[in-house]
Amino acid sequence: MRMPTILSFVLLLALGYVAIVVFIYFYQSRLLYLPGMPGQDIVATPELIGLPYEDLRIETSDGVMLSGWFVPHPQPRATRAIFPTGSNHWSSFIACGSTC
Repeated sequence: MRMPTILSFVLLLALGYVAIVVFIYFYQSRLLYLPGMPGQDIVATPELIGLPYEDLRIETSDGVMLSGWFVPHPQPRATRAIFPTGSNHWSSFIACGSTC
């Protein structure tokens, strides 16, 4: 191969890489959180595994609605907040139990 051909090939690869990085940067919120995906529905509650719970809805100061469950313990020693990540609703972990 001649030097200009190699240089053109490397330049083309670099431009392609930059294009992919720019695309991911501008569309990252759509790539990380997919609200329209199946699996967003609540498929189970703590009641399914015998735990009493209260359904919670909290509106933040910027208007975002957060939802969750309060599961009391008969002998509480601490308070724990669990923040699951990903696009599936975390109730799916209750439904599958230890098989997930």
